[in-house]
Amino acid sequence: MRRENFIRKLIVALITSSLLSFIMAIIMYVPLSEQKPGSAYWSVPGLWIVYFIFSTLIIIIGGIPYSFFIDSVSTRIKFLEDNKIKRILLNSIMYIFGGFLIFTIFVLFDSNEVEFNDFVSVYKFYIFGVIGALLFYYFDEIARLLIQKRE
Repeated sequence: MRRENFIRKLIVALITSSLLSFIMAIIMYVPLSEQKPGSAYWSVPGLWIVYFIFSTLIIIIGGIPYSFFIDSVSTRIKFLEDNKIKRILLNSIMYIFGGFLIFTIFVLFDSNEVEFNDFVSVYKFYIFGVIGALLFYYFDEIARLLIQKRE
């Protein structure tokens, strides 16, 4: 693992976490007038901070190592060397799987007793996990291409 690759992926993780947290905060926000009486009020910036902390931790702890694993796997697959579209499609599928897998691992570690109902109740977050994984992959590809052009 080259130091430059790790730094690039760390910066991409922060960008991805920031954008994903903003999307989640907008979607999950409930205006004060629509909230249940007696429940805590969360503003969009407050939600963004909470989502940013958790998504950054998840991406750094699970996403970056998974990304290095995918990089090593995709460089070993011969038919991907010449076809960029196949490489992007296959990597996208692997990142979708990774987003689902990493979020599942965090749900299992976070919960004492995980039941099927727990998975059903957090399905939105699985979607966000997949979106975050794809955002990370596409931002990482863009960053990698920009660095290659600069060199």
